[in-house]
Amino acid sequence: MLRIPSHLLLRSGIFYYRIVVPARLRPAFCGRTEFRVSLCTRDKKTALTKCRILSIQAERILNLAESLHMAMKDNPDRMGFIVKYSPKEGLYVESDPNNPEDGAQAIAAIQQLAPVIAAAEQRPVIDRDEVLREMNLANALAGIPAIAVQSSRRLSVLQDDHVKVNGAKWRPRTADDYRSCIRLFIDTVGDVPVQTVSRRTVADFKVAMTDRMSPSTLDKKLIALKGLIDYAKSTGDYVGENPFSGQLVLGKRDKRKRPSYKEFTSDDLKKIFGEAYQPFRVGKPHFFWVPLIGLFTGARINEICQLRCNDILDYQGTWIISMLADGDDQQAKTEASKRVVPVHPQLLELGLVEYAQTVVRVTGDKGAMLFPYLVQDKTGYAKSSSRQWGIYLGRLGIADRLKVFHSLRITANNRLRQAGVDEEKRCQLVGHMHDTVNSQVYSSPLEAKKLAETVLDKLQYPEVDYERLKPNMVVMAARLRKELERRASRQRHEESR
Repeated sequence: MLRIPSHLLLRSGIFYYRIVVPARLRPAFCGRTEFRVSLCTRDKKTALTKCRILSIQAERILNLAESLHMAMKDNPDRMGFIVKYSPKEGLYVESDPNNPEDGAQAIAAIQQLAPVIAAAEQRPVIDRDEVLREMNLANALAGIPAIAVQSSRRLSVLQDDHVKVNGAKWRPRTADDYRSCIRLFIDTVGDVPVQTVSRRTVADFKVAMTDRMSPSTLDKKLIALKGLIDYAKSTGDYVGENPFSGQLVLGKRDKRKRPSYKEFTSDDLKKIFGEAYQPFRVGKPHFFWVPLIGLFTGARINEICQLRCNDILDYQGTWIISMLADGDDQQAKTEASKRVVPVHPQLLELGLVEYAQTVVRVTGDKGAMLFPYLVQDKTGYAKSSSRQWGIYLGRLGIADRLKVFHSLRITANNRLRQAGVDEEKRCQLVGHMHDTVNSQVYSSPLEAKKLAETVLDKLQYPEVDYERLKPNMVVMAARLRKELERRASRQRHEESR
């Protein structure tokens, strides 16, 4: 078994070489007692090999300093040399102008020790054990002359650049979430230079957040912060392993144990689309249509709420709902969610197409919102419907927190699965990625007509009485026209003030 010599340290699984400066020589190194160099390895044998190389260099450096110390001892008026560093001036040597050989020897010494001194001076005390993470170990071992060390930018500056560069490919909500997450991290650990963020910094942040959020929420923030450090690595502001790597709270086994959203039972569906649903037939259209569309398409709530009238169209004899999200105000969660969904026969019978045509007549706009009442915010158009759905379930006594609007999506998917519909078709309908070589490379999605013929007839809910659900389109149109006129009048009044 290999013994660990005193000049070899093990910190957080990484080996460090420790250079001890004798007390008599410390004035030549600004009073420092020691320097530590990361060996960038967890393997003991590799660390010992690197130590031998560094030991030879350290001995040569200390011998140079010793010779200057003895010269000073013999001649008290002789100043010798002092190595100094400042962020503004960098590394420099103060030596006796009457003894130029001192300066030459000092420069030879700091060419090898410069990376250690520069990093140690630059890094805060709390990160002294990792001061050399940003230095190139190969250069240090080869004795290459020191290069200028550039300070990394602060977290707030990197945050702005990160969002600016990558925000174009994000949804507006994602950019806001990133800013909020990074701001929380800054408020917790301070607006420090990004290079000073260590694994200990991350660990302290996790401890501080444990009582403030759930493990899954904390993991989302850690993933976002890892992205910030990855960006800093690409800009040269961070060198070394990303301290957020391997820091997630929930492992794969924990995620498997976590409860997921539940599907609605037959009894739940009877309650939801029973007597209590009748008032929606003559109420605001999205109260009536959004849950039904979710039930028969498995679509996400925002995918439904952001639909426009011209997203419902007859394509080669098949009525479809375009969820391609190609409008400026429409969002797609993933690439797989951009899809075309055939309209279920039950939705046609209830009058979905007729309703869309009614909205066009009332608004005079073929591209009008399918649900004109809904207002967009940074998350999309679903806020009002989502809130109303929660209130409605509570009124019905369905209080299970794992039964939400998303449960309609789970219910539809599971009904199809139990009816024998294969996974690839189910994924295409609900907008999930079917990640196989055959699906992604060797085939294209089913056409809407084929998907309708092979899937929709198997998506059935016999527990729902559709005859009692059919809306009064005349009343709904009148309600829609009155509400739109009221809102237009209010807007004109506000503009005239």
